[in-house]
Amino acid sequence: MFIYDIKCISDDLHIKWTKASNKRIIKNFQKLSSEFKGEIIRVTVIGGVNNTDEEMLKIKSFLKNIRCMDIEFLPYHRLGENKYKELNLDIPNFTVPRL
Repeated sequence: MFIYDIKCISDDLHIKWTKASNKRIIKNFQKLSSEFKGEIIRVTVIGGVNNTDEEMLKIKSFLKNIRCMDIEFLPYHRLGENKYKELNLDIPNFTVPRL
């Protein structure tokens, strides 16, 4: 079984928030999903980032033909903020969406 995390489908949005392209992530996911059917796909829904109608439609469209065990839309939480503090990094100002 694989657990796969998808943050954004739009590459420009992914670069903006993660500082990296998602092209390899998408390509690896497509290869994995063509060979295995045991994935659990998790989409962390982040207020002000990927919770727009446009991005959610892109994510749902991308996933609609994927045969997997489950797709979970999870609300963003603030549990990782201590890691940012410990690493002396700025804590992102994300909002917790209502699902």
